[in-house]
Amino acid sequence: MDDVIYVDIDANPVVYTPDGKPRAGRGFSLGELKKAGMTIKAARDLGLMVDLRRSSAYDENVKRLQEIAKAIEELASEMAKEEPAADSE
Repeated sequence: MDDVIYVDIDANPVVYTPDGKPRAGRGFSLGELKKAGMTIKAARDLGLMVDLRRSSAYDENVKRLQEIAKAIEELASEMAKEEPAADSE
């Protein structure tokens, strides 16, 4: 059975209504993914929603994506360090 890892980072994108009010978005746009250096497949593998209809790219969403990627990398490196210790026992 696969291990599930939960990361405590808000993974919901923010979009703005025509009158400038923020609201929760359906998913991250392609532009936001590209600016964060992430592919659609990688985002979906991480459980992130991707909204192909959106054309806007907000810096706060790019920053959020970068934080998520950084947290996942840190967890992966911690898990990699723990695995050899478990194998040597």
